[in-house]
Amino acid sequence: FGQVGRRVVRLGLAFGMRALVYDPFVEASVVRELGAEPVELDELLSSADFVSLHARITADNRGMIGAEQLGRMKPGAFLINTARDALVDEEALYQALRSGHLAGAGLDIVRPADLSVPAQLGRRHRLLEFPNVIIVSHIGGSTWETLLHGGEMAAAEIGRLAAGEPFRNLANPAVLAGREAARA
Repeated sequence: FGQVGRRVVRLGLAFGMRALVYDPFVEASVVRELGAEPVELDELLSSADFVSLHARITADNRGMIGAEQLGRMKPGAFLINTARDALVDEEALYQALRSGHLAGAGLDIVRPADLSVPAQLGRRHRLLEFPNVIIVSHIGGSTWETLLHGGEMAAAEIGRLAAGEPFRNLANPAVLAGREAARA
């Protein structure tokens, strides 16, 4: 329920959707403040018509959507993954689509075919066998506005660095702390 997840919830609520959120790192009160309902993953999977993933990869969530979780999803539901390919077991997703359990999938990221194998060159991703699957090349969120915002954020961070101020958008503060310790 980070920045992207919160935007998706706001958009869904604007269309009258009920928004269920599973995020073990965000307080339930924060989820409720934005009009969504905090739930456990099992409840979300069994209740939602659309399951949309918005998470970084960690050791704890790698492969978090596998055959078991897809089987728990509401029959006829859709899986949307705009986060990272390693969150979803693609073979399990293939089987869930093939069986008709899922109504479809929207994927902004998939594992590429092994292009080192000559037979794979020029082949379509196997999930595209299904007419109810859409795959884009991890550019679904690349709008002029997001590109402009990214440039503005980078420029602001460079300005903070030049002014000796702390960073606001630092993904891994431990790296910076390690560099500071090395300088000392």
